[in-house]
Amino acid sequence: MGEHFTPPFTSLDRVRKTLIRLAAARQVCSWRYATTGESGGASSLYYKLSLDGYRTLHRDDRAQPPTKRYLHQISPGRHRHQQKLTQYIVKTHIAARRSGLQITDVFAENTYRIETPYGHLYPDRCHSLVMPSAFQAPQRIELDNSTETIWSTKEQDSIEMKMRKYLHDLAACNYAYRVQFVVTGAKQRLANILAAAKTLQPRVTFCPFYVVHLDEYLAAGSPFLDPIFASARDDRIALLRSKAEHFSQRTRPLSSPITVC
Repeated sequence: MGEHFTPPFTSLDRVRKTLIRLAAARQVCSWRYATTGESGGASSLYYKLSLDGYRTLHRDDRAQPPTKRYLHQISPGRHRHQQKLTQYIVKTHIAARRSGLQITDVFAENTYRIETPYGHLYPDRCHSLVMPSAFQAPQRIELDNSTETIWSTKEQDSIEMKMRKYLHDLAACNYAYRVQFVVTGAKQRLANILAAAKTLQPRVTFCPFYVVHLDEYLAAGSPFLDPIFASARDDRIALLRSKAEHFSQRTRPLSSPITVC
């Protein structure tokens, strides 16, 4: 993620040292993930802004975070979810920069509320991809860790109910955005979510739900142009295939960063 800054960080060690200095200045706080590291040793650190850091970033000594727990330590039960979501976010931001895109209208997890007759929704992430031509492609992100039932109209967090809520909101705003279901578990889970998207596909030409496996998203040279998604009508489709001429594709590999939430 270091290259996303100006000037860019040239090594992971410089990123670590900068975060240590920011922590000493009480601009960020750090904790360890409640998971084992990839080598079997201690898990990696994750960082979040402190209240001082949040106010420094917003240049407002009275600024308040959008939710009560926005700057707090993440509960251990959410660590795997946060790790996977952070991998998606980092990949998206670096790939956007390399492709000449801007990311705007960003809402972090639990900060964007959608009201529907079926109940409310809090996407795991909201952002818009902005082309050099100024065309905007709004996205809502749902990270799926295989913890929710696929078919159920009684469970508010089932995949079916999430899709029905999104479909009501999408119809109300003339299908102004797409919903990405990013799957972290078995490939069969992806197939099951795709089956739900096909069953619930509205009678419009627009396909609102795009499904992708996180591993394939992270491995893609360009997650926006490579045909790694599936929709109700296409088993292999690019997220922005119809807008490919609006930006340049770059395919350098993306490195794994320290986690900054």
